[in-house]
Amino acid sequence: MKLPNIVHLDSYRGRKDTRLRQTLALYGHDPERSRILLQLWRAVTLVGADRGAVIWLDEYGPGLAHAQALLDLASDRPRRLFSPVPLRSAWNAGIPGFLDLPDAQGQLGRNSEGIKSVSVVALGSDGPRSWFLYLDSLTPRPALSEEVVGELMFIAGECTSILLHRDLDQGTKVRASLGGEVPVPREAGEPFAGWPVLQDIEGRRED
Repeated sequence: MKLPNIVHLDSYRGRKDTRLRQTLALYGHDPERSRILLQLWRAVTLVGADRGAVIWLDEYGPGLAHAQALLDLASDRPRRLFSPVPLRSAWNAGIPGFLDLPDAQGQLGRNSEGIKSVSVVALGSDGPRSWFLYLDSLTPRPALSEEVVGELMFIAGECTSILLHRDLDQGTKVRASLGGEVPVPREAGEPFAGWPVLQDIEGRRED
C-alpha cells in the first residue's frame, strides 16, 4: 500500500509577513522606495493581491516595464517581469487611468504566465517616464467594488505625490538679503524632470 504524501503547513505559515519584512530591509537604505513600499503593502492588502509594484515605462525608449519598487508575497525570489498590455490600456483610459481585470487569463500577452487577475492605475508622467501602480494575483477574483476602487485611487495619489513631485523643492533656491529671502532661478543646465516634453514644442526651445 502506497503511503500518502503529507504536506506540513507549518513551514508555509507567515511567509507573506517574512517576505514583507525582507523587502522592507532591502529598501531600508532608500527613503523614497521605503515610502512607496508601505503604500504597496496597503494596496496589496486592500485588493488581496499577491504582487504589487510601482512601474515606469521609458517614453523615449522601447517601452519595457521597469519596477521602481516591488513587493512580491507569492515568491521568495521577486518576479520582475510585467506585461505592458494592461499598462497601455490603463494609460489610454486617461490620467489617472484605471483598469481592473478580475479574470485576466489570455488577455495579458507576454510575461504574464500564471497571472489570473490584474489592477492597474496610470499615475502620470514626469516627462521621460510614465508611471503606474500595478497589482496582480495568481487566482481570479471578483471585480473590485466602487468603495475599494476609491481607496485604491487614494493610495495611487499617495504614490504620485512621492514620485512626481520629487524636484519641486529644487525649482527655486533662496539666498539671504537685507530684505529677507530672495528667490534665485535655476541655473543653466539644471532642468526639471519634464523638460524633455517641453523641448518637443517646436520653435520654443529658447523660451
